[in-house]
Amino acid sequence: MFEAPGEDDPAWSSRISRMLVIEYCGVQYDWINLSSNPDLVKAWELEKVMRDNIAHHFKVPEEWQAVFDQFGLVTTNADFRRVLESRNPYLRLDDLRMSILGSAYDGQGGWLAYDKQ
Repeated sequence: MFEAPGEDDPAWSSRISRMLVIEYCGVQYDWINLSSNPDLVKAWELEKVMRDNIAHHFKVPEEWQAVFDQFGLVTTNADFRRVLESRNPYLRLDDLRMSILGSAYDGQGGWLAYDKQ
């Protein structure tokens, strides 16, 4: 009887690419290939590294970031490490400017023109 290779099989696991998926503005992005960046999870200031990268790639300044995983708000090194070490790493990013400023903010660092009537 044939048994499918499992996660414990090195030949199988070396072919699987683990991707951190981040959802922003309702769109999911394959963001960081964790298989190619195994030392990321060991970063001394992981929370700072992740927030800096989010600010750079998604144009959401650190002070306006609300990052969530399946359990809730992600705020500490341990939270980010838990996500990166999980089986299906996933984050949701909310830009708090959009919540506070509403439809006047476009989510890309600009302001939408609208008529006050």
